[in-house]
Amino acid sequence: MEARFADCANKESIQTLSIDGLDIKKGIANSGGKEELYREILYAFYNDGLQKIDEIKECIASGNMNDYSFYVHALKSAAANIGAGRLAEAAKSLEAAGDSGDTNYIQTNNEGFLADLKVLLNEISRLKR
Repeated sequence: MEARFADCANKESIQTLSIDGLDIKKGIANSGGKEELYREILYAFYNDGLQKIDEIKECIASGNMNDYSFYVHALKSAAANIGAGRLAEAAKSLEAAGDSGDTNYIQTNNEGFLADLKVLLNEISRLKR
């Protein structure tokens, strides 16, 4: 079941919230200053992020660095768009490692990246209430 943050009953300004690793004001600015649009982008990031975790794990297991780089690139762009700068930077480094075939870097850093992504997704999921 997909999350629908824009449908939540609590319509308090999202700008009053604090989520570690997420610059909400920057995310809203990236959304043309439209808070409701930002909520929609957050729920899309949440749903896509859940899917990307499984896809990334599958790529690691199969050694498919082309798809790995593709999925991490998508997360990099989406994270930057919502204002998750640290996550976007980590994804950027992992994407470069995937592109160059640096499996040692990926093995060392991928689990931490996915853990940080899961924490952010969990925090975003609380916005549904």
